Amino acid sequence: MQVESIALSRDVPAIFAWFVNPLIRRVSRETLAHLLEATRRGLLSASAMRVHQERSANRSANRLSAAQGTALVGNL
Repeated sequence: MQVESIALSRDVPAIFAWFVNPLIRRVSRETLAHLLEATRRGLLSASAMRVHQERSANRSANRLSAAQGTALVGNL
């Protein structure tokens, strides 16, 4: 995973700094935290989906094996 961020190349003018700097820092932090949390949820969801699909495939294979075994016993 790759995350890129940008930064201001110049300082905020001193007259606005007291008001703007806290907003810039908070928004940047919240945005990155939201991105990381959304990525985490997506990865966990994908992992859970993969486990569910593997279990379903295993159940289907077990049913097929059991049905084939029953068919073989019936032919004896």
